[in-house]
Amino acid sequence: SHLECFCAAGELEHFSKAAERLHMTQPALSASIRDNIAIVGMDQFALKNFLVLGSKEKQYVDQQIQALQYFKYVDMPVKRVFFPLHKAMDGFMSDDQYDKLYWKPLKKIMMALIDMGVTPFIYTEGPYNTRLDHLMDVPKGKVVYMFEKVDMKKAKETVGQVACICGNLPTATLMYGTIDQIKDETKRILDIGAPGGGFIMDTSIVLDKCPRENLHAMFDTTLEYGKY
Repeated sequence: SHLECFCAAGELEHFSKAAERLHMTQPALSASIRDNIAIVGMDQFALKNFLVLGSKEKQYVDQQIQALQYFKYVDMPVKRVFFPLHKAMDGFMSDDQYDKLYWKPLKKIMMALIDMGVTPFIYTEGPYNTRLDHLMDVPKGKVVYMFEKVDMKKAKETVGQVACICGNLPTATLMYGTIDQIKDETKRILDIGAPGGGFIMDTSIVLDKCPRENLHAMFDTTLEYGKY
């Protein structure tokens, strides 16, 4: 598959060796990687970072942590860092690939920020039901996770026990739904997420424009039912 070609090239840092491992020619491997770039919209800079991460993970992560050291000294009333998790949704890569190439480097950066008194605010792009066990592996009460598309009940029962969770109200519903549909969906999510606290009512993704009456329907329903 395209992803197997990506990961082999990243691990070995050598296209010929990767092609040999996968029993294919180097031109075929290169073509597969080019196709994958077109599919996922990854630019050449991001591709290079992905391919070298396997063996240079520590160097890459340490550079990111070093760049964030100013949080130790800057005078800010609230310290948060937003991470949009692109190209890590369910099915894009295997659990092993996600653990090695994505979660472990990310967690190390998150832990460094937490040690500096900073709250990582993590946005999980796309479906994220198979990644919840990884997201739980953080200190309790130190991380905020925003979901675009997840089984909110499952997320509350797992990630919600160690972190604040939010999101998951479909922006399509907020933009194009009826008032009753918006109220019903808002209440459904509140009924799952609000009990016990550790929940922020929010949409699934940033929405630049929305009918005013639809937004008020969400806010009013949240004020009415968002109690525990």
